[in-house]
Order: sequence, then C-alpha cells, then structure tokens
Amino acid sequence: MIGNARFTPPKIIGIQIDNPGFPNPFGGVQTVPAPSLSVIDDNLVTPWNWNTQLGYRRELTRDLGLDVSLVYNRGYDQIGITNTNAGRPGTANINGAGAIRPDPRYTNVSFYTNQGEIRYKGLIADVRKRMSNRVSGEVAYTLSKTTDNAFNFVSSVVVPERPDLQWGPGSDDRRHVVTGNVVYLLPMNLTLATIVEYRTEAPLNITVARDVNGDGLTGDWVNEAICRNVSCPGSQYSRNSVREVLTEEANRLRALFGLSAIPAFENNPKVFNADVTMQWAPTLGGSRRVKVSAEAFNVFNFPLRNAPTESITSANFGRITSVTQARAIQFTLQVDF
Repeated sequence: MIGNARFTPPKIIGIQIDNPGFPNPFGGVQTVPAPSLSVIDDNLVTPWNWNTQLGYRRELTRDLGLDVSLVYNRGYDQIGITNTNAGRPGTANINGAGAIRPDPRYTNVSFYTNQGEIRYKGLIADVRKRMSNRVSGEVAYTLSKTTDNAFNFVSSVVVPERPDLQWGPGSDDRRHVVTGNVVYLLPMNLTLATIVEYRTEAPLNITVARDVNGDGLTGDWVNEAICRNVSCPGSQYSRNSVREVLTEEANRLRALFGLSAIPAFENNPKVFNADVTMQWAPTLGGSRRVKVSAEAFNVFNFPLRNAPTESITSANFGRITSVTQARAIQFTLQVDF
C-alpha cells in the first residue's frame, strides 16, 4: 500500500506555496486559499480477493495436451478516494468555479476508504506440445471480461453524486487474447524461438475537461443523468463505456462545448506483436558456458498504437499520438564460469 506521512497521526494541515514572491511570499494576498485535505477511513481494512478456477486436462497424443479452464475472481474492499467536500451539484460553472461546498473551510477532501470491487470471468483454452523432434510450442486463447469501479489507492470517484457511473469494463479489459510460442532446436546448438500475441481493443474512457454537473470538479462524462451546465439529451457516457467512437458522434460531443469539428476519430487499435530470439550456446566443456543471443521485438514493425486521445476538449481528441513499441533488436553475450 502506498503511504504518506500526512496520514499518520497527529494529522496536520500542510500548505504549499509554489514560487513564492519576495519579500511577500503571498504576492500581496492577505489570506491563504482554502486547503485540500486527505483523510483515511478509521475503519480501513486490507483489500482481499476470492479466486476460483475449474479446469480440465486431456492428453491428445504422446506429446500434445489440452487444458481448458474456467476462472472467476472477485476483489473486495479495494481502496479508492471519494471527495466528500465536492460542491453541491449545479452551483459551479462549466469550468468548475463557484462551487458551494459542504465545508467552505476546505476545497477538496479526499477520503480514502474501502469501496472498490473487481470482477473477472474468463475461459482459457491452451494446447501445448512438449519438446519432441526438436520442436515445442503452445497456443492459448482467452475469452474474458473484467468489470470494476476503477478503484486503487490513487483513483477517485469522478462524479461523487453518481458513483454508479464508475462501474464499467476494466481499463485492461480485452475480450479476446490469442498467444502462441514455438521453440526450434537447430543444429550447431542453435535455438530459434518466437512469441506471437493478438489482443482486441481496450475500452475508451471518453471524458471532458469541464464541470458538466456543476459540483466544482472537472473531467466529467457527458451523461444526461448529470448534465446541468450543458444540454446533452441521449448521451450515456460513463467510465470505459465504449470501444469505438464514430467521427460524427465525436463531433456532436465537440459541438456541445462550442468546439470545432475534428477530421476523424481514429479506430481504437487492436494489438498484434511478434518477437523472435536466436540463441547460440556452444559446448566448452567443464562448468564454462557461453550464450550469444539476438532478439527482435516487434520484428515485423507493426504500429503498436496506444488508444486515441479520449478528452473531448483536447486538440488531439480522437487522434493516436503514441506507440508502445517500435521494432527493436538487441544482442547479448553471457559467460558462465
């Protein structure tokens, strides 16, 4: 668990002044702005999981086996943050200013408590070939679904009046995953190995850097259940609620906030990657060993793109601006003695 001395009694209020002026560090301001607080629930408990798995294993041939498993996991009492001093909905403007808070002495009060839950369901099928005739390999397929309310020790409820909107697919929820690997034992103590992976797209969390419901907190979803500072009939966005966004829909969302249209909302990328390793391990005798390896990551140099920009108000909304791994090749020499 991440800790901080602020949470250890006696609790005190700390005030941070960035780039203070001289001689008056407050820049002429005679009062200190209301501080934010972080508070830990006195009844906080350790998160815990319930993990279950039911499997079936079958030998198909002398060197080929099949494994099929059903997996169901639950995580309880995950630690997350609720802002217990968010403004009364409808009192702040579209930029989050002017919120009337329950305790005007403070701005945000981050309350750390056990309110998170995780659910995972998965079907895993695995065909594995043991080493024979100088070849081994494996192909695995996973069909899974992860849902949660996005709680960890540094995550917050986005809309405190509607914590139910937090519930949705996990950020790494990829419904279909296929992986495979093959190892070849070649002459002259050479080994060739490859790993291939395919994953379907992760969910998109479409947000806007505005205060949609007027509670003083920005970064809301466009959802008609909370829209007060903007009219959004028919919009049902919540955390990770979509996998793809049409360009027409993206521009409708932009228009709600008076923003210009974007040329296109790019497709949410799937992932295909292949890594290859060649290793040479000559026999030297005794306890001495040498291994020379050449490894290529993303050997076909497929564009392993990150998700499109998800903030409606960003100039890059709908654009993919980064990749995770371009092709890379490395050579290693290992000497054991």
